[in-house]
Amino acid sequence: MNSVTRHLSPESLAARLVAMRSGRKEVLLIVEGSEDISFYSNIFGVPRSSIVSCGGKERLQDLYGLIPHKGLDDGTVFIRDRDCEKISHQTTSGVLMLVTDFYDVEMHLLSGRLFARIISEYLSARLESIDVNKIFSTLLESSAIIGALRLYSHEKELNLKFEGMSFDFIDPKTMNINSLELIRKVCARSAVNPGNHSEIKGFLENMLADGRPHTEIVRGKDLLELMHIALNRHCKCCDAKECKPELLGRILRIAAVPSDMKHASMWSRLAEWISTCSMGWGGLHLQ
Repeated sequence: MNSVTRHLSPESLAARLVAMRSGRKEVLLIVEGSEDISFYSNIFGVPRSSIVSCGGKERLQDLYGLIPHKGLDDGTVFIRDRDCEKISHQTTSGVLMLVTDFYDVEMHLLSGRLFARIISEYLSARLESIDVNKIFSTLLESSAIIGALRLYSHEKELNLKFEGMSFDFIDPKTMNINSLELIRKVCARSAVNPGNHSEIKGFLENMLADGRPHTEIVRGKDLLELMHIALNRHCKCCDAKECKPELLGRILRIAAVPSDMKHASMWSRLAEWISTCSMGWGGLHLQ
């Protein structure tokens, strides 16, 4: 079923859920993409057959918008990344939606033990000692500049295009970002003229200086991009193909265990919801 959901409309997905519900009385998880199936199956200990991919966040939101609808009952849980939106966990007609505390689930994992574990494996061949915490701090600070521009685009409804951009605005010697070059590049590829680039740079700097933790503004996938550059060009410990961002992302998710997500508020919220849910829970004991 999950291999074809990217071609289905929200109404078709709802019909599929009705068919699934007729054969089982267990909690069903609805996630954004196919890569989330194995991840949440591992994290929550539920069978993969009880998790449905919507093939994207927009389709997931459209499906959630069909509530109330038979098949979308109080045994259905939606899980999505927060992105730049100011949203949190919510319940509609008994249907629960869980939202990541950070921009995406990758940031949850990178802010824990896994960044050090993964980068240390790549750096293990080097003889000199490496300050992994310093590397993380540097990459987090640089990633926050990109995150601030994403948030600026969202708040100003600019629809700036970040996907597929080259990260050549980064100095691989220092891993620092040229903010003006970042703004110029993103605006140019988006065919958007939002105004004076220096003023936007000042806005981003003020946003980052307001005391908000950088982990709350950083997109985990951006940090993986910088991690790739750091490993390949800054630390020079591996070939570019050996640490591609996509590969780092897969390693990150595969290496994750339930304890890596227990600090996320979705864990306790799901545990609370399960205690009152009318359907059975076939996963881990979350308390």
